[in-house]
Amino acid sequence: MKKLYTIIFLLIIGAAGIFIIFSRSTKIQLGENFTPEEYWKYQYEVKKEKRKKGYSKADKPNEFTKYFKAITTPFGQEESKYPFNYKMNEFEKAQARKKHGKTNEKESPVWEQRGPANVGGRTRGLIIDPDDVTHKTWFAGAATGGVWKTTDGGANWTCLTDNFPNLSANTLAIAASNTQVIYAGTGESFPGGTYLKGSGIFKSIDKGDTWTQLASTASDANFNYVNRLTVDPNNEEIVIAATESGIMKSIDGGNSWTKVYRSSLGVEDLKADTTNFNLLYATENSIGVVKSTDAGDNWIVSSTGIASGNRFELAISPVNTAKIYLSANVSETSSYIYRSVDYGNTWVRFDDKNDANQNFLGGQGTYDNTIVAHPYNENIAFLGGVNLWKVDFGNPGTNSISLPMVTRVDQNNTLSFLTFVNFGGSFLGGGMETGDKNNATNLVSADWSSVEVRFGPGITQKAHRFTVGGIGAGVPVTGYIYRNYVDVPFQVWDTKNNRQLMVSFRDQDEDGKFNLYDRTGLPDSQGREYLFINAVPYSATTASADIAKIGGHAYKQLYFFWPTLLPGASWDDANLPISNISINYGSINLTKGTTTNVSDAYGSISGNNTYNQNIGMGRTAIPGLHPDHHAMEIVPINQSRDSFLIINGNDGGLAISKNSGITFNQLPNNYITTQFYGAAKKPGENEFIGGMQDNGTWRSQAGQSASITSNYLFQIGGDGFECVWNYGNPSKIIGSVYNNSFYRTINGGSNWTSGSTGITVDDGPFISRLSSHKNTPENLYAVGKDGIYKSTNFAASWVKKAVGAGWLGTGITEVTSQHNIEVSLANENIIWAGAAMSATNGWKLFISKDRGESFKAVNEFSGISGYISGIATHPYNDSIAYILFSLPGQPKVIRTTNMGQSWEDISGFYGKSESTNGFPDVVTHSLVVLPHDPSTIWVGTDIGLFESNDNGETWHFSDNGLPAVSVYDMFVQDDKVVIATHGRGIWTASFAELSYLPELSALTHLNNTLSAQVKYNTSYDSVQVYLNNSKYESIQNVTAGTSVIQCTITSQTNSKIHLIGFKDSKPYQSNIVRIFYETLLGLGTGLEVEKLKIYPNPSNGLVNIDLPSSIIGNSTVDIYTLSGSKVYSQILNESSNQLNLQHLNTGIYLIRLNKDGIIYTEKIQIRK
Repeated sequence: MKKLYTIIFLLIIGAAGIFIIFSRSTKIQLGENFTPEEYWKYQYEVKKEKRKKGYSKADKPNEFTKYFKAITTPFGQEESKYPFNYKMNEFEKAQARKKHGKTNEKESPVWEQRGPANVGGRTRGLIIDPDDVTHKTWFAGAATGGVWKTTDGGANWTCLTDNFPNLSANTLAIAASNTQVIYAGTGESFPGGTYLKGSGIFKSIDKGDTWTQLASTASDANFNYVNRLTVDPNNEEIVIAATESGIMKSIDGGNSWTKVYRSSLGVEDLKADTTNFNLLYATENSIGVVKSTDAGDNWIVSSTGIASGNRFELAISPVNTAKIYLSANVSETSSYIYRSVDYGNTWVRFDDKNDANQNFLGGQGTYDNTIVAHPYNENIAFLGGVNLWKVDFGNPGTNSISLPMVTRVDQNNTLSFLTFVNFGGSFLGGGMETGDKNNATNLVSADWSSVEVRFGPGITQKAHRFTVGGIGAGVPVTGYIYRNYVDVPFQVWDTKNNRQLMVSFRDQDEDGKFNLYDRTGLPDSQGREYLFINAVPYSATTASADIAKIGGHAYKQLYFFWPTLLPGASWDDANLPISNISINYGSINLTKGTTTNVSDAYGSISGNNTYNQNIGMGRTAIPGLHPDHHAMEIVPINQSRDSFLIINGNDGGLAISKNSGITFNQLPNNYITTQFYGAAKKPGENEFIGGMQDNGTWRSQAGQSASITSNYLFQIGGDGFECVWNYGNPSKIIGSVYNNSFYRTINGGSNWTSGSTGITVDDGPFISRLSSHKNTPENLYAVGKDGIYKSTNFAASWVKKAVGAGWLGTGITEVTSQHNIEVSLANENIIWAGAAMSATNGWKLFISKDRGESFKAVNEFSGISGYISGIATHPYNDSIAYILFSLPGQPKVIRTTNMGQSWEDISGFYGKSESTNGFPDVVTHSLVVLPHDPSTIWVGTDIGLFESNDNGETWHFSDNGLPAVSVYDMFVQDDKVVIATHGRGIWTASFAELSYLPELSALTHLNNTLSAQVKYNTSYDSVQVYLNNSKYESIQNVTAGTSVIQCTITSQTNSKIHLIGFKDSKPYQSNIVRIFYETLLGLGTGLEVEKLKIYPNPSNGLVNIDLPSSIIGNSTVDIYTLSGSKVYSQILNESSNQLNLQHLNTGIYLIRLNKDGIIYTEKIQIRK
């Protein structure tokens, strides 16, 4: 493992120009040059650091999984309560409502898929059609995009599962005896991805043309996550499934199932001997290999020789099925390859004979881990993690043994009551660690030994009891206070030396005894009864003086556990079953071989098949092979020439090698499975840019109307998130990577530079947020720890604006991905921001009425307590906003019509666990109100688009052309609704009526006359002008073009104007423009206290201010537009001062001076 590079700055100059990437812990600035090799090493470390967030399984997920868990888990609960198969259940209920006519659907938009055709998404499922002699028919399963098929070797693809919601197709299997039968297992359990629960197993009996969800798996939580499937080659009815709960077997084509092997850690791979289906091999997380010799009816652990690890993957040599290969992930720094030559009975670990041992899986083998055997050579295997490798066990040379270590940990008969919390440990699914990695003291090599923790009736011993004052995570060694020496319901034995050992435990509940709890639903501080095994001989009468003191649990600490009670089990410490946890300490056998690097993603090893983003910048294809590999299939072509194909599923879709694994090419052509977080559209054009999970930010090509066949251009590396296309200057675009790392272009994407100047390093959420408004296109807003960041020059620089108490909840110290910010579509002065509404937990939601200069908390909605999952606003009523939630059985959409003074649930859940108006109980992400028909509201959910045509009274599934996919981002621009999906690319819905809406610009005020420029986008029979919601005048026969609307007012009070244009008797309302006098003047009466001497007035921009003697010294002067936006600020300390306002546009402005809380005001006119 290479050392983590501490590169601070990075500049790469390539053919496309300057391209800068920020790491998550450092900022890269202009001024230093680095070689491509250094850059790709740096990129590798950035990627690896991100994946560390997902190192373990469900209890320590990556950042996206943490976000998903946060928005679906109410405050005070530990886990989301969404039931198994909830998406399919809700989808079917919605379809049933439509079938029975319980909807009032009226919108019929024209949907278009906008690509990208050349960027695929994460792919884990892969099979090759055995009937196609050309080897060009493949089936692929996308992480969130369903099942796809190609018949031309990956040149073109068709989705086969459009009729199912957000299908996470994790694994595929075809029946050799009847190739019309294909099974698809759903649910992505592997950390670092989405950890999306599946919907059981789907089956096709017509080779993928149609699919049916197997009812037997739809109601059985054993099928939450189906990791692998295999079918008896002689009987299509016999199916074996490896799941997170064990191994399931069906003998009737999936109509019914029997659990044949139970696991609390997850069975993650499953392979059958190609010559004898009785021989089956599976891998269990943290256990190793289990084997069946009777077609899956019975299983035994078959891991002799395999040391510790978490995720294991298998490959059986087709040349000699006695030889089996195993890739084993251990940690971020180590992963290994094993081989058995006796059908899995014993194993030896690969050791490079040139001492070039590699961390083969690249530090993230729990996320990406795949292996396949050579089709002609029984001694060779290919495996993939971050990169691809070839290992050759032929001509092994000298064999040896390893250094002493924990070789394995087994649970014997403990699964009925005992499980472990995944804290990132090296054993027991992350629930156990060695003491030397857990602050142990005084350990010496002679202390290490094999140990058993024994349970059963009458089995007890004394233990050292420690308390920590009820604190949860993060207690230092000195925080463990020794209390006394008490009985515990187990014994600890050193099996090598046949002696009993001392043990310590953390009495979290401080009740004087050791207990196990089911942590489901418990606060995080509970259920922490840790065990510490000490390498000290046991005494039944006397505590150890070295242990019985503050922090004494660390003394000679050999092993550390975090056990919990199995969900559903009961804790009866006097009647535990005879069982044990067995820890074996020793050495394993090694065998020599040679290693070849096949792909080197970041150019730091061999340079083979390097995924060279530097060369790919600004192009439609990145040379080389995309990193992060999840599936491989080999197709033999010609044995005499050692010729075969390798088909590879990775984070970028699929790739192929046509020369036996020497070179690879990515092949996503219309395999549109990209997982977008956000997107933007070029004003006036059908060009798009979007940020994707694992694939960076890509932009459709200039001058082309993007379509289903469009190839996008690579623009920004890393994970991609939200984007903004400048409405006033389409040459300006901004994109984002995690933690507020922004990149901007001012020439349409030819060059990209840093857009994070002024943002504190790492002060941003994993999912970077951006918001802007078309009336103020230079203004951008993002979120940080203390509040928001605001830019008034399109990210050339940023200024932090504090929000106040409630921005971070109780105990929260960093900004979260749940934080969001949205500028009101109806009024660029109004901004909504926040992460949650729960005063009990210290959270508030905020509104700004002065373009983010200050914020005020809004009132709370009492019917929900949890994080939000989105913010949306009304297109022309700035008093209306919508907050989205994703908590099970609770309101999903709440609305305010008075800027947050009160809220209403429009999703039908308030006071109930099910909706009364047709809204699904699923995750929500986005919302738009259709401007041409404001009674129609669209909400993007995890099962597609839901629609209300009566202003939120009722809802129905909008089955009008868009697949039932996760709709992450949705907005209206020009005549289209743009949708960015998490699994199916970008789509648009066109409405001709959207182009009929009149548009008002900001108000100006002079001599009691309000003026607003209006853009008429079409001709109207008439236009009605409304002042403060009362009809002011009506204009007949209006033609397309621009004009000025003027209204006379009698006093300087808050005012607003909007228009309604009538075309063919149908109304089309404009946006609302306002002027806030109390915001500008700052006094309750709005009157001036004392005149200022301001000259010349009008001015060309150089303004002199003479201050009265009473207010000279440290006075603050602010310049506002009449629509309430602050555009200038300065401290005045002299009696005569000059302001340079030449950057301001022609118009009327308000000068507002603050001296010791007293406000002085005057108007100034700028003329150019």
